[in-house]
Amino acid sequence: MNFTSEISIWESSQDGSAITMLYRGEHLQELLVTPGLAYDYLLPLIQRYQLNILA
Repeated sequence: MNFTSEISIWESSQDGSAITMLYRGEHLQELLVTPGLAYDYLLPLIQRYQLNILA
C-alpha cells in the first residue's frame, strides 16, 4: 500500500504484521514494524544497518 508518496506500508498476508516507512524526500524518516513475519523479514537488515525502529 502506498497512500501518499511519503508513506509505504508492507503487510504480511499470513499474519497481518506490517512494515511502515515514512519518507521525507528521498530519506527514510521513520520505520515502524509490528511483531510477526514482517519483523522477522526485516530483522537481518535492522541488525546489519543498526537501524532504530519503533515497534
